[in-house]
Amino acid sequence: MPNWTENEVRFISKNKSSLAKLKKKLEGKEKLRELPSGKWTTVKNVFDFNKLIPMPKALIGTTSPTPMETKEDKKKAMALKIRYGHSNWYDWSCENWGTKWNSVDAERTEDGESVFYNFRTAWDCPRAIVDVIRDKIPSDVKIDYWVCQHELLDGDDGEEQII
Repeated sequence: MPNWTENEVRFISKNKSSLAKLKKKLEGKEKLRELPSGKWTTVKNVFDFNKLIPMPKALIGTTSPTPMETKEDKKKAMALKIRYGHSNWYDWSCENWGTKWNSVDAERTEDGESVFYNFRTAWDCPRAIVDVIRDKIPSDVKIDYWVCQHELLDGDDGEEQII
């Protein structure tokens, strides 16, 4: 089980159309998800890292660590590493997103001139996403703040102002 990092991000703009474009740039597709009850529901990730830095389809479903038992395993791993820089989803995610998983339990609220996101990430804030997001949002939208609240190993919490 990972230690979680709570992320709070606020984007501001006087241009409602630009805020709508921002929401569209960050919002993922609906997916089926199984609930603890065994029932299925559709969910939409409103802050989807794949919309900013898409994970290569060839890495989805790979195993970490990468199996290297057979010649075929080694050949496949080498081909993935040459093409994508990594042979599995985990290593790719850590380097390209700054955390091993996409955002979890993302929520979005709005108040006219701002859009606020709250989501969790495993182990750390998604620093690579923070770095790239400035280039992907409309020019008249600003990141007002990005705060990460880390769940530390000793049980304490550590807050970090990213932006």
